[in-house]
Amino acid sequence: MKNRLHPLRLWLANHGKTLKEFAVENGISQSYLSEVITQSKRPSLDFIDRIKEATQGAITTNDF
Repeated sequence: MKNRLHPLRLWLANHGKTLKEFAVENGISQSYLSEVITQSKRPSLDFIDRIKEATQGAITTNDF
């Protein structure tokens, strides 16, 4: 997935949300969210579940 926009970044753009807005709305650390999107860190299963719920299933485990 390197050299390609992460599906969550595309989802955010399509929904007119910034990384910061999404993080605050979903009780997620903005820095952790950024690290996961840039693949600096692997997300926890809890994190993935929260993202799936927040995006109503648009972003799935396979996107990470």
